[in-house]
Amino acid sequence: ALTAPEPVSFVNSYKGAPRGARYEHWLEDICRGVCKMNIGPSPGADIVDVRVQIASLGSVTFATAIGSSANIGRTREIARDGSDDFTLICGVRGPLPFHSQRETEMIGPSGMLLGELTDASGASLGNCREFSTLVIDRTTLLMSSPKAEALLFKQIGRASCRERV
Repeated sequence: ALTAPEPVSFVNSYKGAPRGARYEHWLEDICRGVCKMNIGPSPGADIVDVRVQIASLGSVTFATAIGSSANIGRTREIARDGSDDFTLICGVRGPLPFHSQRETEMIGPSGMLLGELTDASGASLGNCREFSTLVIDRTTLLMSSPKAEALLFKQIGRASCRERV
């Protein structure tokens, strides 16, 4: 029988200026410490306004970010942590800019893009107001879909998703 760690679920939120003791505690202890992500204001904004729901189920973590301003991602420094996971970013509302070291892709509503957490990358709330992501252990994904790496940083549409993965 397989033994898996107990599922973990929590909600993380912040609304305010990206400075001060409260922001620093939230950023260092929750965002970087637990989630291994950096969160700041969306480009051109001066506040962070985000609520993130996270559920971790062993080798897969599901998260939904909702708000009006947040740039959520992995900086070069954080990306050096040895994480070898994939992330499947799903646009929920409006265009979602996903940036990587390579380029910026606009993910449309119900569109998806497969990225990897070894690169500095992220997505920005703003006009889209909501997106979801699955973080998947590399070994788990490649066992179930050996050709998944061929989809890295390419748009995956709803109709073609089953055909490609």
